[in-house]
Amino acid sequence: MKNEEASYKTTSTLLAIARKHFTEFGYYDVSLEKIAEEGNVTRGAVYHHFKNKQGLFTAVLDRVQKDVSIQIEQ
Repeated sequence: MKNEEASYKTTSTLLAIARKHFTEFGYYDVSLEKIAEEGNVTRGAVYHHFKNKQGLFTAVLDRVQKDVSIQIEQ
């Protein structure tokens, strides 16, 4: 159970950082190395949770869509 919790925490942290970076810099100017550095993980950890930059972007987009849906429902 601890591994699942740690994985969830790491994934959530990376998604939050990536969302900020994609918003601020745009897709092409986002660096996975910078996201990893800011999240205090290795670049390999980013690839462990997300296949590649596109996979990370898709996960961020999914999170944004869920957030928008919640706001609409409220």
